[in-house]
Amino acid sequence: MGGERYIKRFDSWTHLVVMLYAVIMRFDSLREILLTLIQLRKSLSKYRFLRTI
Repeated sequence: MGGERYIKRFDSWTHLVVMLYAVIMRFDSLREILLTLIQLRKSLSKYRFLRTI
């Protein structure tokens, strides 16, 4: 219910990039993906990836 409170847009390109990254890095859980992407948010934003995270 409150899952969409802050992220209003998650397009298919962003979803594809995140899923490919998770497979390459061999992550086992969503928590691993999320924590890593939060840490990399600033460096990825200059490449226009993951604008919604």
